[in-house]
Amino acid sequence: MPLPLCFGPKTYQYVLKAAGLLGATASGFYTTYKIMWNFDDLRWAIVFCYLVFFNVMMISAELNLLAHRHFRRFGRFLTTFVGRAFFYIFIGGLMLDGTAGWVIGIYLMTLGFVNIVAQCMCSGEEASKVDAVQSTAI
Repeated sequence: MPLPLCFGPKTYQYVLKAAGLLGATASGFYTTYKIMWNFDDLRWAIVFCYLVFFNVMMISAELNLLAHRHFRRFGRFLTTFVGRAFFYIFIGGLMLDGTAGWVIGIYLMTLGFVNIVAQCMCSGEEASKVDAVQSTAI
């Protein structure tokens, strides 16, 4: 089923980009706070350090700033709806600690499922246009 005319692929792209920036920023602030002030368990500290790195990658992907040659090769999946969706679901799963972590984690997982739905609702031609627009900066 193609997207409605009032919500073209560019509109979905911008809405998902804004929602992704919000989620990655909230996750980054939360994980930075947990590293700085709640250093209770070494395992969680390592997870939060990885989350800070993953959030920097997600913000860079949302802003089309993945220009380094290693990111172009290994982070190519972040230029598609489905690649970002599974990465959001993965990050959301790692965030499930504490009340704020659960809220942000559920938000990121929901955003991942919305990205999958957006990919499924776009026809093949529209999805390739969106993917081409997203990967132009890479």
